Amino acid sequence: GNQVIKTIVQLWHTDLICDLLSIIQMNSVELSIGKFSSTITEAYLEKSPLFLELYINNLLQNNLLFEVMRNNFGKYVIQKALKISTGPLRNFLLNYIINYYTCFPDIKFILQWKTILEQYTPFM
Repeated sequence: GNQVIKTIVQLWHTDLICDLLSIIQMNSVELSIGKFSSTITEAYLEKSPLFLELYINNLLQNNLLFEVMRNNFGKYVIQKALKISTGPLRNFLLNYIINYYTCFPDIKFILQWKTILEQYTPFM
């Protein structure tokens, strides 16, 4: 089912799936940290810069960006958000990650995020 939803989000016009997109937005945090559902969130973020902005704002308003970053699957969603974001949103995400990635209790996550950040800030 997750693959079908991901494909619909990727291929169908926004007007045809506005109810589905709304449901994804409302459940984006839960979808981001699920093994198979995180790809739905990634497809949602790629659909529109507005959806990306809504997603990041939702995480910030609910103090969940760090929580999603420290999840194995959420890490890929945030990495996708960083990859497709531009301008002030990208700068914000980079600064947020730079400021908080060393707070992870697991050295593995710290090193993974450091590697990700080096793609965007080669002088780390």
